[in-house]
Amino acid sequence: MSYRFKSTIGIIAAMMCMLNSCVENERNPFEDIETQEDGKLNVKLPGYVDIYVGSMVELRGSGFSASDRIYVNNRMNGATAEARIEEYTDEKLVFVMPGGIDFIDGGDVDVSIERNGATHFIGTVYAYPFPFEQHPADDQYHIASDIICVYGEQSGDNKLYYQEISDYGELLGEPIELTNNNDVATWLEEHGIYEYSAAARVNSATQQYRVIFEHNGETAIDMQTYRTSSLWFDNYAERGESVTLQWTGFRDSDLIGLAMGDEVITIDNPIINESGLTFTVPQDGIYSSMQYEIRLLRYDNNPIIIGNLYIN
Repeated sequence: MSYRFKSTIGIIAAMMCMLNSCVENERNPFEDIETQEDGKLNVKLPGYVDIYVGSMVELRGSGFSASDRIYVNNRMNGATAEARIEEYTDEKLVFVMPGGIDFIDGGDVDVSIERNGATHFIGTVYAYPFPFEQHPADDQYHIASDIICVYGEQSGDNKLYYQEISDYGELLGEPIELTNNNDVATWLEEHGIYEYSAAARVNSATQQYRVIFEHNGETAIDMQTYRTSSLWFDNYAERGESVTLQWTGFRDSDLIGLAMGDEVITIDNPIINESGLTFTVPQDGIYSSMQYEIRLLRYDNNPIIIGNLYIN
């Protein structure tokens, strides 16, 4: 074999080695940031990974123990929080990026590990603000029935809550979890949304509330405050008389139901204009001197309760 041929093979081999090294470095999700503790602890931070509040962050290395504590510090405001450790072995430790009002905006976060009372700085990761969108967008005034959607591909235990707020800004009661249902799934499909973190519809009579998004047990978004517009209507009517619900948020597809117990009479073709929604009380099937519940049949499975109508 000639010297020139051997040299060519050597050059090709070296190039292949360099190429493989580059590819390996690109794929390597861990930066070489080390912390030593009595020669036992060697920690590497994740790199090239999108981290959000509530994300599981895996540290690799050796020498982890049950006594280890992880702390994160938000460089933007100096806030420090202890992270919840989900799993650890001798070679890895998994913690959850803390949330709350000091961390939901994202930014550079310093990560440290504490052992035997000594704190060791590991390095810095960037926590992204959680992607979200509210529906209807930028509309704070509505019937408490619209869909709240947090967009994103982040898997995990994601939940939406709402909490009532007084006119003076005081939080009332505990947050109440919102649950998904067929109406929400239909809305998402109609809008071409197939990857989302959480979506639900608020069905509450509260006049003012906030929506909270929780990702893996951490508050990732404390969303805007909503105010529900008050509907006004005359509570008394005769059979065959028109009733107008004065509000500006009705949709062309809205229908009205008059309910007494399990019996519901659907009123088709209400008139919807700038004044609100007007429907006519049926002549047949309606009892006099009785009280009916007015329901907005915007969603088949979950009607919205408007109020009571007394039929003279």
